Formats: sequence, structure tokens, C-alpha cells
Amino acid sequence: MLVVVTFAEVKDLLEFLAERGRNAKWIRKPTNTLRLAPLEKEAQNLDAADASMEEILEDTEKNTQLVLKMRGESYPVRDCAIRTILSRAGVNGDGLRKLDSKRYLFWCCKCCWQT
Repeated sequence: MLVVVTFAEVKDLLEFLAERGRNAKWIRKPTNTLRLAPLEKEAQNLDAADASMEEILEDTEKNTQLVLKMRGESYPVRDCAIRTILSRAGVNGDGLRKLDSKRYLFWCCKCCWQT
């Protein structure tokens, strides 16, 4: 279920963003503790109790099919994170957009992080 939020005035948008900022939780971990895994293998470790997480899991299953694992915790990887993951793995180039990103990304990151 996609939720669309619209704003009548710029002030409403800024208030929304400020609230998001107050409620945001940034998780910082050393890169060498991060692992990518297929969503199908980690789905049972993800909590889909609330509606927003259910939406995130549906989007992840439809698009990246990847989960970021770190120290016993798993997080769905959405499209917005792919560019950063590839960049940190040292993978870049315009040709990547033309590939089957789900399979190639998992294979590529798995190889890069095993070295």
C-alpha cells in the first residue's frame, strides 16, 4: 500500500520533514560488519508487525530482494540504498543500470565483501 502525502503550503512540508528528522534513527556500524543476503532467506527474521514495514517488505520483494545483515539484525534494502552500497563496494559505472540488478548486485557485493 503506497501512502501519498501532499502539502498545501511549504510550511506543512517543512513541518513534516522536521518531524521525520526527530523520529529518524541512524544506525552506524563498521562496513566490515555488514552483509547482504537474499530476502527469501532472511524474511523470517524481519518483523512485519506494522503496516509501514509490510509496505517496505513488499517493495523490497518486488525490487531489490536484498536484506542488509549486521550483528544479528536484518534490514530490508530498498532501491534508494543500492547506489550507496555499490559505491562503498567499489562498483560503479553507467552500464550497471542495464543489467539485471537483483542478481548482479547480490553476486557483485558478495564477491567484493569476501575479499
